[in-house]
Amino acid sequence: MSARALLPLLILVGLPVLLPTEGRGAGLDGAWRLVTVEADGRANDVADMQACWVVKGDKVRYGGEEFASLSSNATAMPKTIDLKVSSPKRAYEGIYSIENQTLKVCLNTQTDGAKERPHRFDSKGKPNWRVLVFERIGLDEGNATDGLPGFVGLALQLDEDTGMVTVNDVLGNSPAKKAGLQKGDVVLKIAEEDATDLRSTITSVRRAKPGGKLSVRVRRDGKEKDVTVEVRALPFSVIAQLE
Repeated sequence: MSARALLPLLILVGLPVLLPTEGRGAGLDGAWRLVTVEADGRANDVADMQACWVVKGDKVRYGGEEFASLSSNATAMPKTIDLKVSSPKRAYEGIYSIENQTLKVCLNTQTDGAKERPHRFDSKGKPNWRVLVFERIGLDEGNATDGLPGFVGLALQLDEDTGMVTVNDVLGNSPAKKAGLQKGDVVLKIAEEDATDLRSTITSVRRAKPGGKLSVRVRRDGKEKDVTVEVRALPFSVIAQLE
């Protein structure tokens, strides 16, 4: 007799019965490394980015910080998952499956208006869908940023008239923005290295690691200014092409 057929009998005799419930989702707790991202049917290998989720209950951590809250329904077919990302605020609807040590998640990146919850793990012909494939790993939360690219949120350019490296753009809500860097700033030094050319200056920025500090000396309105940027991990939404 199947477990489903036995259920009424178990209840009648007063034995405790554990049922799958809507909420956290069975098997999601643990550490998961993102290995591929599929968009419009084409999968990209991102394993070298070391982008990891640490799931505990209804919380998802990434880069040592809380990334999102999740709710799931393990009884639905396919299983459903909803992610509420904290910054920037987004709510993604999707489905998931777990087989052996592999987690598959298909999310709809459309967060406004009429939305369609994915019903299959295939993004071909669905430009707003992303299929994320994770592998389960052992992860010490203290090393959550190991291997992750640093994120400053700074776009640099070479001023052809002056030959100086300047700030072309500062992304909103980025570490550079919070540190006070502005578009048009002339970059004089990055991490104590002179900003003599664009290539080497960009290389100096890319050396910055999550959790570290990046010192930047700029000239603005004729005055030199030292700025310290607190480097964060490259946002998961960038790696997973959710934005």
